[in-house]
Amino acid sequence: MAFELPKNSTLIILLISIYLVTRLPLLNFLPFVQDEGIYAIMINEQVVHHTIIPTFLDYPVGWKPILFFWVYSLFSQLPSILPLEVAYRLPSFIFGLLSVVPLFLLLKGVSNRTYAFFSTVIFLVSLPSVYSNDALLTDSLFFFLTICSIYLYTEHPPKRIENWRFAAGGFLAVAAFFTKHILAFMIPLLIIIYFFNKKKEIFKQPIFLLSLTLVPLCFLLNLYLIAGAGLSESYFTEFTLHLITTKASNQFEMFIGSVSSFLQTNAIWFSLSLFGFWKYRKENLFMSVWYILTIFPLLSGYFMIWYYLPVMPAIAYFAALFLIKPDGKERIDFFFSIFLAITLILSLVAILYFYSGVYTNFIEQKSAGLILVGKQNTLIIGNYQPGLIAYKMLNEKLQYGHASDFGWILNHNGTSAQMEKDFIENYHNKKYQTLDSSFKNLFNDLESTFRKDSNLTAPDYVAILGDEPEKPYNNSETVYHVKTVAIYKITK
Repeated sequence: MAFELPKNSTLIILLISIYLVTRLPLLNFLPFVQDEGIYAIMINEQVVHHTIIPTFLDYPVGWKPILFFWVYSLFSQLPSILPLEVAYRLPSFIFGLLSVVPLFLLLKGVSNRTYAFFSTVIFLVSLPSVYSNDALLTDSLFFFLTICSIYLYTEHPPKRIENWRFAAGGFLAVAAFFTKHILAFMIPLLIIIYFFNKKKEIFKQPIFLLSLTLVPLCFLLNLYLIAGAGLSESYFTEFTLHLITTKASNQFEMFIGSVSSFLQTNAIWFSLSLFGFWKYRKENLFMSVWYILTIFPLLSGYFMIWYYLPVMPAIAYFAALFLIKPDGKERIDFFFSIFLAITLILSLVAILYFYSGVYTNFIEQKSAGLILVGKQNTLIIGNYQPGLIAYKMLNEKLQYGHASDFGWILNHNGTSAQMEKDFIENYHNKKYQTLDSSFKNLFNDLESTFRKDSNLTAPDYVAILGDEPEKPYNNSETVYHVKTVAIYKITK
């Protein structure tokens, strides 16, 4: 038997409830995962002094724009009253919560309330959405700004405030750019498609046209700022590193990694969306173009599930569309409800399984970092495990007001036993070619060895990062030893 959806206010309450139930229990479940540790340190540096270009270890870097770090630094006092992970992730949770209503209203405006409600439900139980809202990443803030911007453009206001909405939408697009770079170009693209299909005469309005130029102008402005800091190379590499490579084999590997990681928890929704897109792609050009943008995370989201967040509303929309009318006629009945409930439960189970695997893989970095809190004359050497660095530095700042000096030798491919001994004996040795001081090329140079500024000469403690780390000296004392990291006290 078919049934009617309740009024919009009830639907919004249901959507907010789903958001809270699926995110609050996981907010403090995971330790900092990889880049989260780097971002936490960078946010902490913005608390001390705001800069136009983000800094890492007090050196400017061109990986991300500054707005994310400024906004999250406003929550800087929370680590003293909340668990460390919750304090730094709370803004992501808040911006995700604030996105629920504008997302529902946006989808309702470009389709109808039935499609909008079920699309938003599917979106809320997808891993890209859940993970982004519970992680210290730029994506939750970017998504909030993007959805609000597109909503302001596409909502049908009275004529007298239309220009105000365009100006506000353009301003939010600017904020989105200074949160996650060129992904903000999706806003003017989608808006052009929307009005070209709905209201071509709008292109005669100067305010509207001007607002569409703001994101390209921001690109040029940011390029000027980055060039002034000597970071142009890393700026452009950030755009291309995960999108396209010079070797076809590497591009194929990236594609396989992107697809496999996405399908682990979204195979049902993505499969349904493919059928829905094929069947109903001509009904809504705006949503179809949004869906086509999925090609970019498929090419670039190499095991980074959050890359799918900006296109997840379109994936959810076409999945919902196919579920609601698989044969062209709307069927919201008992069988629809049962199938939807089963798929939602399976999606949540897959998300929990994903979280448990991530916890196992990264809890060792947290444990090792906490052991090193307060340890002086420490050397950290090996592959990329920034969570360890973050837990040491952030907890020392909380406990002592400042982080202690330490040495850090990083090579993404790991370090040899001989190399580790050489840096233990002399941190400043010239035997190896290193990139000293600045880590500006951290994400685009995967071959070089980086060396942090430090007054360290010979360490008392050394943390060796890599697969099955070995003891550097027979007479060194093992403090902590697991599969990916070991801490030793040098007793010789």
